[in-house]
Amino acid sequence: MGDFTHQVRYFTQRDQWASPKGYALAFTGLLYLFTLVGMSFASTDNHLRCPEGMVLIPAGFFLRGSNYGDSDEQPESHIWLPAYCIDQFEVTNFQFQLFKPSHRYPPGMEDHPVTNITWYEAEAYTRWVGKRLPTEAEWEKAARGEDGRLYPWGNRYAPNNANINHEEAGGTTPVGASPLDVSPYHVYDLVGNVSEWVADWYDAYPGSEIVNIDFGKKYKVIRGGNWKGDFDCDGRMSYRNFARPEDRYDIIGFRGVADPLLVTKEDR
Repeated sequence: MGDFTHQVRYFTQRDQWASPKGYALAFTGLLYLFTLVGMSFASTDNHLRCPEGMVLIPAGFFLRGSNYGDSDEQPESHIWLPAYCIDQFEVTNFQFQLFKPSHRYPPGMEDHPVTNITWYEAEAYTRWVGKRLPTEAEWEKAARGEDGRLYPWGNRYAPNNANINHEEAGGTTPVGASPLDVSPYHVYDLVGNVSEWVADWYDAYPGSEIVNIDFGKKYKVIRGGNWKGDFDCDGRMSYRNFARPEDRYDIIGFRGVADPLLVTKEDR
């Protein structure tokens, strides 16, 4: 802003403002200043709010994919997303049973993530509560933040931070029971507990040259690790998995996303 202000002042003081260059520069500088003022008022008088149980992921860029992971994670690229809200925790058995009363689960597991549901059931539930399934990009940004970290907590190899690698003697835990398995936005259970359905069909990223017979509208993408998973693969937040949308697994659940609400100063 200082450069614009200085140059506008220079042309005014030197009586050169009336030249085409002066007009153009002055107009650009004023437009820039008005934009900053408008943004300041917007941030002062308005703010975005999420429905209860959700957290805000602010608009901006993040690093998607990895040039060092599997071929379907490449190429890594900076993606811009508008602001959105995402469930802080995975959808639980109790919540899903409100939507589908025939859903059954073992006693005492009402606050565990729902599993053994198809992609279609997950998508229907999110619509029922006024949400939708996250896109792959939305899920990954919520998990990695904006700095391209490997895991929600950073780049440190720490499988004990999450409910993962417990295939022989394990199972789901209550959502949020692993307090270190949390992203910069306070989204929980991304490395462990259950993997999650997302909205996208499994396909190559833009700019990728790889050919894979599994690409296309055959499989839905699954993101995140689970209690049976391998931390070295599933634990990385750029890792991609997939399954047929009609299939059910005891390691796959989901969470929803929604658009944030704009709250003005008058609404507070």
